[in-house]
Amino acid sequence: MKPVVKESRILRAALFALLLACGMCFVSCNSDKDKSAHERKVSLGKYIFKDDSEILHIDEKCRLISRQNKRGYSTYPITPVDTSEIMSVERVCAKCFNDVAYDHLRDLCVRNKVIDCDRRWLYNILNRNGYEQYDYDIFIHYLANEQRRRRLYSTAQKEGWDVGSYEEFSEYLGF
Repeated sequence: MKPVVKESRILRAALFALLLACGMCFVSCNSDKDKSAHERKVSLGKYIFKDDSEILHIDEKCRLISRQNKRGYSTYPITPVDTSEIMSVERVCAKCFNDVAYDHLRDLCVRNKVIDCDRRWLYNILNRNGYEQYDYDIFIHYLANEQRRRRLYSTAQKEGWDVGSYEEFSEYLGF
């Protein structure tokens, strides 16, 4: 009987080691899934949100900006910021942003600065040539409309400006 007991203990120990190894594999696989899910969760959309402390958030329902007023009602002191218009990043929410999202936002800011120079050049040249323009901020929203951008493209061609194809012109302006 003693050899059977010894073999069963060895078998139990082997089975326990096998279960432990499978459990460790399962836990490590789940942590990779959680990590990739977190990276997907923090992708930037058309808007990010600035709270009243000038901190940028990706999620407008971030618990760090949810507050209650004196009567106990929830208030959300946020301002939506279009990602195509943001030029600099000073303070971001540690809960909303990870390294990947921060790098993406920083790259957007660099891209927007380059595009803004091109838009300002177009705005200024239109003003110099006698075309009445709105304020620069309204002009940017004007450019976002495809029909208006096409009209501006045809105007640029009539003036003889080298603006390339319509697709190149739109890309040049950030659209």
